[in-house]
Amino acid sequence: MVTQRDALTGVPDRTAWDTELPDAVDRTRRDGEPLTIAMIDLDHFQRYNDQHGYQAGDRFLKSVVAAWTGVLRPGDLLCRYGGEEFGLILPGATAEQAETVLARMRTVTPLGQTFSCGLASWNGAESHDHLVRRAGVALDAAKRDGRDRTVSADGPEPKKPKPPKHRH
Repeated sequence: MVTQRDALTGVPDRTAWDTELPDAVDRTRRDGEPLTIAMIDLDHFQRYNDQHGYQAGDRFLKSVVAAWTGVLRPGDLLCRYGGEEFGLILPGATAEQAETVLARMRTVTPLGQTFSCGLASWNGAESHDHLVRRAGVALDAAKRDGRDRTVSADGPEPKKPKPPKHRH
């Protein structure tokens, strides 16, 4: 049961994330279900604050959270990671299912604003910290590659090199 809440948005805060994610990994390890996380960053949020003021930025953050939580699946956990960054724990979701949830979140993001997202699915052995690092690297790639996109850390499996042909 999440008790630590972000004072501004009302969603669980970073402390709750740091408690809930290891628990989610433990449940996934025990139950064998998939687990995917998303690291989400609102695009150009500082520009929004500069143009509209910090109070408007605060109202926007509240409206984003309200819109997003309205399209999440039961059991999904949205946390304010810090500033305009959010973490999303998607128990029982593959990366493909998580992308569907994120697509719904994009359609309801208010005021034409966008977000960048990095996804990572638990690989069955890694620590929760490593899982977050992989999602963070994918988030950085989403921002670097133009923002307003989702990048999966789990991308397609790399192709194995073909063995060299022997000449006789």
